[in-house]
Amino acid sequence: MTTTTDPQRTNPADAAQSIDRLRREMAKVVIGQHTVIDQMLTALIARGHCLLIGVPGLAKTVMAKALADALDMQFQRVQFTPDLMPSDITGTNVLDDDPSTGRKSFRFLPGPLFTNILLADEINRTPPKTQSALLESMQEAAVTVGGEQRELPDPFFVLATQNPLEQEGTYPLPEAQLDRFMFSVVVTYPTHAQENRIVESTTHRTDARIQPTLSIADVLAMQDIVRNSPTPPQVARYAVRLARATRPQSDEAPQFIKQYVECGAGPRAGQYLVLAAKARAVLNSRTEPTLDDVKHAAGPVLRHRVFTNFTALSENLSPDELIEHLLTAVPPEQSAAPILYAAPPPSDRPIPLITDDHSAVAAIKDMAAITQRIRAEVHQSIVGQQEVLDLMLSALLAGGHCLLVGVPGLAKTMLVRTLAQVLELDFNRVQFTPDLMPSDITGTDVMDVDETTAQRSFRFIQGPIFTDLLLADEINRTPPKTQAALLEAMQEHAVTAGNTTYALDPPFCVLATQNPLEQEGTYPLPEAQLDRFMFMIHLDYPSADDESIIVDRTPTTVAAAPKPTIDAQQIVRLQNIVRQVPISNHVLTYATTLARATRPETPAAPEMIRQYVHCGAGPRACQYLVLGAKARAVMRGRPNVSVSDVKAVAIPVLRHRMFTNFAADAEGVTSTQIVRKLIDAIPEPSVKEQKELAADAAGPLEIKCPKCTTAHRVPAKSAGRKAKCHHCGATFTIRQ
Repeated sequence: MTTTTDPQRTNPADAAQSIDRLRREMAKVVIGQHTVIDQMLTALIARGHCLLIGVPGLAKTVMAKALADALDMQFQRVQFTPDLMPSDITGTNVLDDDPSTGRKSFRFLPGPLFTNILLADEINRTPPKTQSALLESMQEAAVTVGGEQRELPDPFFVLATQNPLEQEGTYPLPEAQLDRFMFSVVVTYPTHAQENRIVESTTHRTDARIQPTLSIADVLAMQDIVRNSPTPPQVARYAVRLARATRPQSDEAPQFIKQYVECGAGPRAGQYLVLAAKARAVLNSRTEPTLDDVKHAAGPVLRHRVFTNFTALSENLSPDELIEHLLTAVPPEQSAAPILYAAPPPSDRPIPLITDDHSAVAAIKDMAAITQRIRAEVHQSIVGQQEVLDLMLSALLAGGHCLLVGVPGLAKTMLVRTLAQVLELDFNRVQFTPDLMPSDITGTDVMDVDETTAQRSFRFIQGPIFTDLLLADEINRTPPKTQAALLEAMQEHAVTAGNTTYALDPPFCVLATQNPLEQEGTYPLPEAQLDRFMFMIHLDYPSADDESIIVDRTPTTVAAAPKPTIDAQQIVRLQNIVRQVPISNHVLTYATTLARATRPETPAAPEMIRQYVHCGAGPRACQYLVLGAKARAVMRGRPNVSVSDVKAVAIPVLRHRMFTNFAADAEGVTSTQIVRKLIDAIPEPSVKEQKELAADAAGPLEIKCPKCTTAHRVPAKSAGRKAKCHHCGATFTIRQ
């Protein structure tokens, strides 16, 4: 008989008693593996997912099924194979005939994902596109089929398995997808005594049956306890310290981390450490997590987020050993001071409406208030990253696209989705994988049959690219043909299918992401395609204070949905205004001088450019420097563009258009460092330089000899100098 608990009255003590009963029920069929079961339960009530790593025959399927039986939940197992398709797990639309009317219509058949507990067996044996379908549903708790989003049952818990032995012919999960799992749980061999009991119990007939101990309502209630219980400040700060100490570039990292680790854990690790600590406290009848709870969660949370380098591999050092040393080397802070975060409150003043009859100057002045409102709304959900937000907004107003470069877990998806909500734009996300086809993003023609005439015709079904804001996640993991389909649409603002071209409605902005770490098995964008992106934006780890706020607030509160500030029509109007903003010759000359100075063959290029740069930025860089500066000025309510605006956008515009040579690579000099030095090295143009450039742009002067009237063509900058007539030999002064 199922025990039902009122979610409003559940407390940690009741939860712990129920969990003890559940453990006893599972012990009827699962012998040993107590740590694994506890970690599965911890992840479940913390709303996470588990990756189970172990050799075959360790009862992983039995444990998952026993857990589902004890919780009285629906259970599905999917064997992941090389020929498994995304629709095999998500479900698909089928064509139905209505017997009464004879009409045909599509009906959705749910796949095995629509369950409470899903066992994704050998997830690394299926192609990336199918892996992506599962991992996206884990992140979104929903499935998108045929342009329609369908929510998954609550709770939804994924247990994925991997065999650590045979890797030949498998598809290892990339870092960004590994980061979706809360725990990486190692399933080990049982002890000798336990193995004797396993053999004895499985070779004799038994009538042991697991009785349901908890209901779905009980599990949801415990999840609410975990989310709503307070986090002591010292626990949150310790979780942040552990996560930050795994990053070799951090000042807080011990020396052995700098020596053996290539990349550490992102901010999501700190969030999961706190959630796991709170869940473990509930499992043990406590209302608050302790520092020991964080330590117990460190192994399963961090082991798949710490990527060792060649030195560690050569010395046979595993992430688990490094984490054990880390727990000793990084002591917790004892500060109990609360972690405070005050998101900038949105203004109560009405938002100005940018319309076609709105004058450009008035619209620009109103934009300063609108920009502040956008920032305030976004920061209700996002902590920090204001510079990244401003650059994304600048690119959108300038009609450009952005390439976001950052390690997993820096809230890139959340930032883009939140921005789309604030700007009231349609939003789509596509996970780029090695088996993604161009038609998967652009759309495809399907055959339709007219019921009355029986005539067949093709109908175009739009792909996810038909949106306002598209997040192209890990664009460098898909083959060049699919990359080219996206980048062509970015350039042409249209999609061609068959012999028909379909326009993409403005505003259309692509935000593509790249993981800067693992490049093996990827398809780096060539120079010509990198040049299609207006900005390359680097997302760095948050500061220690910001990360403490992220970890403290994420497990306990659900951010309110941001309120729309402006809409697509107003953005299109602002895009037109940005192009109308005048720019002085002084600022224009500085922008072109800066871009030309990146080219080593240019006489005016600094010595460091000749030393470290193989190829510099092209004319498109000049255009984007000016457009980015104009957009930045408009965002600040200024109808004039300054040199400081050009300097502010120089790094994201130029860093991916400058290609360093072997000398730079050998000395560890990056294009970002070169651009910073270039900004310091290039002075603002003088009045004389501006006049000479204006004269060159005007073309040569045509003058006549005052004595014999013979026509001469001379450079415009020769005005005021002496000249000699080649016909009569007379000397005269050149005048404009």
